[in-house]
Amino acid sequence: EDCEFCKDNYQKWGEEGRIIYDTPDVLGVWSCTPVFPGQVLILPREHITIKKDLQGEVLTNYWNAEEEILPVIQRICADDLDRLRNFYESLKSDPPLKRSPELAEQMLNDPRWGLPVIDQLTGYNGNYKSREIGVDHLHKHLYPITDMDKDKGISKLLEERAR
Repeated sequence: EDCEFCKDNYQKWGEEGRIIYDTPDVLGVWSCTPVFPGQVLILPREHITIKKDLQGEVLTNYWNAEEEILPVIQRICADDLDRLRNFYESLKSDPPLKRSPELAEQMLNDPRWGLPVIDQLTGYNGNYKSREIGVDHLHKHLYPITDMDKDKGISKLLEERAR
């Protein structure tokens, strides 16, 4: 399989502490290219490339995972921030992607670091365009937001982060 998510082996991600949500159908993993501290990717375990191919329980569990993962992110960011810090440090020392060290350093120095997570915004990557950026596996991004982000939409926040 040429899929970057499938070939990375879910067992390896578990050993690295990257998985924060694990069900038979869906995984929640720390992003290796984060835009916000605590950013998580949600992906079906099965290799699915487009939303219309989600069916049955996998479909239900994929969409419900967002609400189930938010409290996990909130707990880790409030009570176990070292777990997230260790993940970002591992991205710097053993980067899976070229930009991972730079982005990890940005997360560790982000003004949101350590602030309570009050909600999340979701960005979807589940159509044919996902293939253009190199990941041919349905997934969505959960962006934890803090009080400093609460009055902004996802487009505004991502635009600010791109500067």
